Amino acid sequence: MRTKLVLSSFLFTLITISLWNCSPSRGSQSQGGSPGLIHTYIKGQDSTLYFISSIKYKGENHSMMDIDFTYLATKAKNDSVICNYTIISKNNRFSPKTLQLPNSEKTYTVSLFEKFYAEAINDKKYKYRYSFTIHETTFNNWINSSETAIKLNEETFKPKSYSKKATTIKNIVLFDRFN
Repeated sequence: MRTKLVLSSFLFTLITISLWNCSPSRGSQSQGGSPGLIHTYIKGQDSTLYFISSIKYKGENHSMMDIDFTYLATKAKNDSVICNYTIISKNNRFSPKTLQLPNSEKTYTVSLFEKFYAEAINDKKYKYRYSFTIHETTFNNWINSSETAIKLNEETFKPKSYSKKATTIKNIVLFDRFN
């Protein structure tokens, strides 16, 4: 009986330590703004990997879109930002043709997308996940733009609670690189 108790407490301790060491928050820092908005990982001596959680948008046709970002900032070279978006739509045949992003005084158009998945939520709603890549300068211009709406195909999407998140991204992720 005593051996069983010792073994079970040892096993519990071992599992607890393993889970703690493998948890996603180890080695990252969540910084500023909304809780969990930005997770930062130091990669070597000269690069930082940022995971920026989603900014939510609502479409004029009641579609919903969430966009999250992955950005590997390297001091010595120009980098790209991977933008992943999930859209919930009533269109069971949705396919992105173009995405227009505000970019200072003009618009930046994306037309090359990678599809991750499509699934039916129910008979009237469908969920799609796509990815695209933009240059870090374009990302900086987009986040710093006074215009916040984006256009996917023919539908315009306006962000929800954008200014706080954009300010946090500007101050934590982009400030050192672009100032």
